[in-house]
Amino acid sequence: MGSIKRIKVMIEFPVYRKFSDNKTFYKINSPKNFLEIKLMGKYYFKNEIEAKQFPEILLIDDMIKLEVGAWIAIDESEFEEYYSFIKKNYELRIW
Repeated sequence: MGSIKRIKVMIEFPVYRKFSDNKTFYKINSPKNFLEIKLMGKYYFKNEIEAKQFPEILLIDDMIKLEVGAWIAIDESEFEEYYSFIKKNYELRIW
């Protein structure tokens, strides 16, 4: 019988994603860290997540691999354009 070989893919960080609602954008800095920018009403929220528990690590892994279908791959320029726009037009709230 043949054996299963696992291929390890090297990912170059940061990786950028947005949620399918086009209101939540992510800058994934490492397998355990990401920045989330979320627009809600007249405010935007900026949240940096440092994954310490397994479910958080799995969430980041899903985001990177686009496993669930909720995230869309974007490039740095789209992330920066969105972030620049909301910083100028909305009030920051930190959670």
